[in-house]
Amino acid sequence: MRPCATCVESYALAWLGLTLGRETEVAPILEREPLDTPWTRAGRAVLAGDLSGAADLLGEIGAVAQEAFLRLKSAEQLVHAGRRAEADEELSRALAFYRAVGATRHVRESEALLAASA
Repeated sequence: MRPCATCVESYALAWLGLTLGRETEVAPILEREPLDTPWTRAGRAVLAGDLSGAADLLGEIGAVAQEAFLRLKSAEQLVHAGRRAEADEELSRALAFYRAVGATRHVRESEALLAASA
């Protein structure tokens, strides 16, 4: 089953909002979204800064590429917060996916972060 376009767009909008520091402007848009799907819930979690929770939601629906990306980004947050054990757990999950699909750039990025968190 394909996800609805609006649902996926909600998630993408949330990521852009977070990346650009515009969470407070994007959050009301997602709150008005009438569909309550894992994609929209993941978008709301992203805006709340809960990247690990958003990754969990996406993993549950099989959006494994997006899950791995958010796990990597969650690990970055955790390393900067000094929470290395949690960061390593997120990194190991992201690395498992990236290695399986041969995503060399993401493997290198993850391994570099893993070394930095040691």
